[in-house]
Amino acid sequence: ARDLVLSGDLLFPIDLDIAPVSILLGPRAYAALLEEENNDVMALSVGAEVRVLIERSRGLAVVGHAFYAPDILTFGSADNLTDLGARLEIRATPRLVVFAGMRWFEFDLTDGSGKRTLQDEAFVGAGWQF
Repeated sequence: ARDLVLSGDLLFPIDLDIAPVSILLGPRAYAALLEEENNDVMALSVGAEVRVLIERSRGLAVVGHAFYAPDILTFGSADNLTDLGARLEIRATPRLVVFAGMRWFEFDLTDGSGKRTLQDEAFVGAGWQF
């Protein structure tokens, strides 16, 4: 499959003064080049990322995100976009974070063929912090 999705966001911290919980809110843009020719999508969504720090010394945290782009902010071959995810992460070294979780990411297609799910599965990964 040739599906390729690029995304970028501009999230702002919300100060709730609840020590282990942090919330980021803001827009996320998506550009999806889908396998079918001339069936690409661009969307501007709004959403949030919530992080609950379980153990500070190990960097153990639960992180969830939810983003939605309505019809008016979704262009191309989709009417709207939904991106939901949750993961458990732990700091393996001061710069390396490993994680595992689940993501559900789909579009409602404009051609009446229903939904196009790009990801509905578990994942594992690592991130290097500069």
